[in-house]
Amino acid sequence: MRLLAAEYRLFGSLLGLSIDREKAPEQDRPTASTDTRPPAYGRAAATAPLRSGVRIQHSQAAAEKRRAVDIVKFDLRVSPSRGTSPYDLRFHHTTQAGAAVLKGKLARESNGGWVLEIQTDDEPSGQWRAAVCNEKGEQVGIIEINL
Repeated sequence: MRLLAAEYRLFGSLLGLSIDREKAPEQDRPTASTDTRPPAYGRAAATAPLRSGVRIQHSQAAAEKRRAVDIVKFDLRVSPSRGTSPYDLRFHHTTQAGAAVLKGKLARESNGGWVLEIQTDDEPSGQWRAAVCNEKGEQVGIIEINL
């Protein structure tokens, strides 16, 4: 069996295939997760995580009312020089039409990133979507979050 494995590696290297000697057999290898989001356990509790250049700022004072906010989509078509004024946002639940509107504010930071100020209380979990509109009412982007 060892001779066969050595010949296999030799033949693979001649064909330009990369053969990992330390690789575990297929049945011993753990299966890869299909979740594409980064793990939440490695994030620092004191600072909000950056995702697509967006920092989350919870506006409520009571820490027990704060809920995890995950940026799912951040698509904004604003030039860096024009994105200085804050945008008032109104998030709507994507599946529960009767859910209350979740208000937020998006502003440009001095370092070029964005800060999403949001207040989460007793809103239902799930995906929320907001249009980002300029002062003329033109939509310049879209933000989707998960609570």
